[in-house]
Amino acid sequence: SDCHNMADVLIVLTLSCVLHSAQPLVPSKPHILFVVSDDLRPQIAAYGAQGLTPNIDSLARTGVTFTRAYTQFPWCSPSRQSFMTGRRPDTTKAWTFTTSFRDSLPNAVSMPEHFRKQGWYAVSVGKLYHGRNCVRGDPGCCPANATFQHCVQQPTDADWAGGSWDEHPVDFGRVGCSGPDKESHQWCEADEPVEKYCDYNVAQTAIQRLQMHSKNVSMKQPLFLAVGFRDNHLPWASPGSWRSLFNSSEVNATQFGETPTFLNESSTGVPTVAWQYPSWVGPEYHLSDKLWLQPPALREALRSYMSNIAFTDHQLGSLLSALDSVGYRNDTIILFTGDHGQNLGEHNTWTKMTAWEHSLRVPLIISVPWMTTSHGKMHQGMAEMCDFYRTLSDLAGIAPESIDKGVECDSLASVISQPSATGKEYAFSQTQRIAVSWLQNHSVPPYTKLPSGAGDFYDPSCFSHNEDIQFMGYSVRSKNYRFTMWLEWNGTGLCPLAPNSVTPMELYNHTLDTTPFNLDVAEYYNIAEQPNAVSVISLHKTALSEKISFC
Repeated sequence: SDCHNMADVLIVLTLSCVLHSAQPLVPSKPHILFVVSDDLRPQIAAYGAQGLTPNIDSLARTGVTFTRAYTQFPWCSPSRQSFMTGRRPDTTKAWTFTTSFRDSLPNAVSMPEHFRKQGWYAVSVGKLYHGRNCVRGDPGCCPANATFQHCVQQPTDADWAGGSWDEHPVDFGRVGCSGPDKESHQWCEADEPVEKYCDYNVAQTAIQRLQMHSKNVSMKQPLFLAVGFRDNHLPWASPGSWRSLFNSSEVNATQFGETPTFLNESSTGVPTVAWQYPSWVGPEYHLSDKLWLQPPALREALRSYMSNIAFTDHQLGSLLSALDSVGYRNDTIILFTGDHGQNLGEHNTWTKMTAWEHSLRVPLIISVPWMTTSHGKMHQGMAEMCDFYRTLSDLAGIAPESIDKGVECDSLASVISQPSATGKEYAFSQTQRIAVSWLQNHSVPPYTKLPSGAGDFYDPSCFSHNEDIQFMGYSVRSKNYRFTMWLEWNGTGLCPLAPNSVTPMELYNHTLDTTPFNLDVAEYYNIAEQPNAVSVISLHKTALSEKISFC
């Protein structure tokens, strides 16, 4: 009957309205939650890796997971100064821990400053830049006459919003490892309450920021909240309850490239300059190479790293729950990442600072609530951390012409809306080297503690100066290959010399990669000298050279 037909129409219309209302609307000015976890490689279940990361995995189901995202420099400070400005390291000139991009780019508009100028309230909690803010010459931070001073030059609070409840970026100290057994100073089960841990305090303070913003009726500005977790950085002091989640005997050490001897140039074709002397986990921290390579110690170290990741994941979960509680979730763009990767025994190498996959590759998940068709998808193209600036600006609806003219990198917004698209063809990275013998002769700590014979190696020296650099390794990653060339550095002009016939080069065939996580299989054997590599090297060298300003 007509009455029944009308009833059917009303039911359809009602269901249509309900379904439509369930779809998040596109806000005119969305909130932004920008989360960086220190030293975090994709040791995340969402990437197919061994780990306990339910909250990161849940976030991946509401966004796009980038399987090939790379840092531009595998150290904390240079990497962060790159992605916070949208510029490559050769533009920021931040190649060590002693230089700020403000030294060479005093008028650059950083990412938080950009959002603040566009009407957002920009606040930070935890580690976003590296180290404390200070002014060059301040005797309390970095004496002007210090040759090698463990200090960090950083941008000022002008990047952030200021205001009565966030006049300064907030950071917290960390729980360390201590005790009579010096051989375990870099990992341990710390007997401390959870309230002592940095990431717990970072999350709780960020939650307070969210709550204060939502309750402040006069606060009409959208929120740009940057959160920096730190507990995945050495030392891996794990809370006991989280460490107990992992049995060291079940840790998959073979996944991490466990090898019986120290690989070298003669056995792998990898040039000496590509290695780093293991000073970070060697003599300075009372850890011998052999200790780290034995399976029991190796598994305990990996257990500690994964325990800390699980702990940080829980803190992220608390933060995301708070985002729901204040009613911001459907109006918030979330970007979750690390600042660089982490070697966990691959190549017999620990920490970061190499031009290899595990040092350079980072997790990257971008969640945009109203882009529902992209939720739970993976993007296989390249992504660079310096893309964050343009990406978040585009997703927030800011006109491209409003972006600082010096921002160099790209926007990933188009592949977030269409994750199956090809995306970027290349990702570019770099890192530096100084001969250990030079560092020893110039009494650079901790190199004075190294044994004889260490001078035959190279190391990246965080606390030296730009003019002390001897080689800069420039690396490009494509779908199938990684190509790196180690260029001599001109310390006067602060620029690399053009490659020549003796320039050390590396080429790795990544068609051997097997899973979204296992992308390091090919990087044990350098194929740059093989006759059939000439055309591949030429292609990648051309792409890389376009990003380099030679002397």
